[in-house]
Amino acid sequence: MLLKILSALALISLLISLINVVLAFLKWQEKTISGGIIFTYLIVAFGFEATSYVLAQEGINNLFLFHVYALSEVLLLSFLFAKLPGAWDKPSENLLRWAVVLLILVNSIFIQKIDTFNSYGLTLSGLVVIFYCVRFFLKMIDMGIAGLEFHTQKWLVSGIFLAQLVSLVVLFCSNFILSFERDIQLLVWISRSLFVLLSKLIIAYSLIKRFSPAIR
Repeated sequence: MLLKILSALALISLLISLINVVLAFLKWQEKTISGGIIFTYLIVAFGFEATSYVLAQEGINNLFLFHVYALSEVLLLSFLFAKLPGAWDKPSENLLRWAVVLLILVNSIFIQKIDTFNSYGLTLSGLVVIFYCVRFFLKMIDMGIAGLEFHTQKWLVSGIFLAQLVSLVVLFCSNFILSFERDIQLLVWISRSLFVLLSKLIIAYSLIKRFSPAIR
């Protein structure tokens, strides 16, 4: 029963990811650079999620996808956050971006090979993205009333932050989770899936709100 619930949540998650891709594509029609980055990020995320799900259902090793996704995610989001309030100067942003990319590549090539789970790469990627999110939130607080103008960006960043935070908690506690009985493990994964669904709904809300004339 729990396994069926988890499988159903995975399919619902895929559907919401696809809806977000469509919403982001419509946003991209405004021809903004940030809109293009968001669209690219969401389509990469959907492609990863869909391919990973299909391979898992077929019993095929899908771990190589996590290496590609960790690299793609942190790279795309670094470009997005560089265009949001709180960003550093361009040289500093570039230094952080390419240092993280290099470390993830080194991990995938020499430490946790392409056919193994890249927990180090995913952890680094998640920590850096959370840093970007916190930096943005702190800037919003610093801006005071002026920060209210970034309503949709705050929802988008909140969705990204929640997804990254949940993934990091699961990564850090993975060995502990594996010590549980199977049903307890499934309940943990179901809880994670629900939080991920919530993060995607928050992102969808931010994209829908973007089309409201009141906040254009």
